[in-house]
Amino acid sequence: MPDLKISDHKGLLIFLCCLGSALSAGGVSAEPFIPKSDDVVLETLPRTLSGGDSPLADLSEWLADDPRNLTAASQLAREYITLGRRRSDPRYFGYAQAALAPWWDEPRPPPEVLLLRATLLQNRHEFEAALEDLNALLEIQPRNAQAWLTRAVVHQVTGDYQQAMRDCLNLAQLTGGVAPGICIGNVLAVSGHAGRAYDLLRQAALGARDPALQQWALTSMAQIKMRQGEVEAAARHFEQALQAGPRSPYLLRVYADFLLDRGRAEQVLKLLKDETRDDALLLRAAIAARDAGREALAKKYVAMLEDRFREARLRGDWRHVRDAALFELELQDDAEQALQYAARNWRLQKAPEDALMLLQAAVAANDLMAARPVIEWMKRYGIEDVRLQALLKNGKVE
Repeated sequence: MPDLKISDHKGLLIFLCCLGSALSAGGVSAEPFIPKSDDVVLETLPRTLSGGDSPLADLSEWLADDPRNLTAASQLAREYITLGRRRSDPRYFGYAQAALAPWWDEPRPPPEVLLLRATLLQNRHEFEAALEDLNALLEIQPRNAQAWLTRAVVHQVTGDYQQAMRDCLNLAQLTGGVAPGICIGNVLAVSGHAGRAYDLLRQAALGARDPALQQWALTSMAQIKMRQGEVEAAARHFEQALQAGPRSPYLLRVYADFLLDRGRAEQVLKLLKDETRDDALLLRAAIAARDAGREALAKKYVAMLEDRFREARLRGDWRHVRDAALFELELQDDAEQALQYAARNWRLQKAPEDALMLLQAAVAANDLMAARPVIEWMKRYGIEDVRLQALLKNGKVE
């Protein structure tokens, strides 16, 4: 039985029933907390960069005149983070850090900087440092909903599902809308309660007014169905997620993996045609080019990836170590190196995709002992994933 059970949380069953009814109406049963600053807004996307990058230019000029202007610095950092996510370009995250330079090395910078620094550290997979900033922020602003949501995501990524659930419940006490339901649904989905998670996420998707939140819910629903082996339902939800709003790199990555698993390489190439700035998406495009028999294109993409991974290692950047493992396994035919990278990645983060990568590498390297951490994790949390179960069966891992 999994360690994390609904019954472990007093009143959670009642809460989830009430939350489920409220999500379809776009609210919660209790009076919602109304945020007083932009830092805690969950239902509104960051403002659009209209007229090219003129808002960035205006903010940059403002900050150049006064480098310690906290308002200008935090607004500019937010714009860069938004742009980096939208364009799948990591350079913008560096620009965001540069905007915060006067406070970056302070142990206790202003609250605005704590949240933004935590966001950037999370993006770099420096999870412990991100949690330190989030914990410090919540000591100052215990009603900061965005901090609770970000902390829940970090705890889930690192495999601390009980703490992630507590963070989601704290979020639910502070804010209305669908974000708490998505937060709770995602934790339940990877801790033995996929059915209940799917129901919550479906209601959140129906109630979401924000396209980004609707896309998040639909992507999570697609992943649940994918793990349950319900291919048609998963494909439908992925397509719905693509139509919900601007296509996030995360959505494109998990959908590309889904398509590659089903031999639909040409569809992946079409999906990722203009997305090769992102290393993870370039990797999927390279695998698709190989599978589609496009040797010249595959060779070009592999050379690009070799350069990017080499540069990342020189910088000491291990954010994409799971992708490095996939690269070694799929495109370099080096199972031993893939296993080293996959094991390193597992120490950092523990999503089903991380487990799948470690199992694939362990089976390919004929090192079944390396799969033990994943097996123990699956048993502990009641992980429901037909891909993992099939790989264990085929690899004769028990």
